Amino acid sequence: MGKVTDLTGQVFGRLTVLRRYEDRQYKSYNKGSSVFWVCECECGEVRLNRGCELTDKSIVSCGCYIKDFHKSRYGEKSPQWKGGRRKTKLGYITLSKYFWEGEEIRKPILEHVLIMSQHLGRLINTSKQSVHHKNGIRDDNRLENLELWDKSHPFGQRVEDKVSWAIEFLKENAPHKLI
Repeated sequence: MGKVTDLTGQVFGRLTVLRRYEDRQYKSYNKGSSVFWVCECECGEVRLNRGCELTDKSIVSCGCYIKDFHKSRYGEKSPQWKGGRRKTKLGYITLSKYFWEGEEIRKPILEHVLIMSQHLGRLINTSKQSVHHKNGIRDDNRLENLELWDKSHPFGQRVEDKVSWAIEFLKENAPHKLI
């Protein structure tokens, strides 16, 4: 083994070398093939690194660099950002964030459901109603191409059951039609 260059005080990426790691037991376990250095990362983490990995720049941080890199390229910072719009495998457009009554909502929603909700002035309960594309083109979200479909129906067949269901339906969907 050749002469070991002292790396103390040198900076490699985010890592600053504090001192050489001297532990005979660790060295014998590692068969003495590498010199280890105690390094401190900019984030405050202290860890052991091989000298060869530091000098050939295969290690530049404790792992925080890659996490920060991905965070810096997520969402609006991503080069693939398309304004929060994305097409699903089924052909629908989803929005990753939207505004409802002046408040920003960061919860995915189907664009055609949002457009119909804005038209009606209320959020659509998708377990009871759905928005249908008249022409069958799932990314054609013009209001004139959308229609509201209802999924609910009365359980009983008695007239009074149907009447009470119809009144509830009108209260929810067309309260102006009730006298």
